[in-house]
Amino acid sequence: MPNNSNQTLKELPQILTVPDIAKYLRISRSLAYELAHHKDFPSIVINRTIRISKDAFLEWINEQKAGKPNNAGEYSYIPGRGVERRM
Repeated sequence: MPNNSNQTLKELPQILTVPDIAKYLRISRSLAYELAHHKDFPSIVINRTIRISKDAFLEWINEQKAGKPNNAGEYSYIPGRGVERRM
């Protein structure tokens, strides 16, 4: 992932895993799994395996930066409650 190696965004695979997302966002795997289960996060489940399209993930990141209220908000980790969207 770009944050841990010389790999660029262009070199990322088209389909990402939750550990890929955790490395990129520099968050724990458990927090990345909570995020992946959130209804506004662009993940898909295939036989209990979570995958994320690189394009959808990058779009989600840009929405987070822009603060678009339609599909995404800013997320916070609240101990004991998990990842929640801040209103």
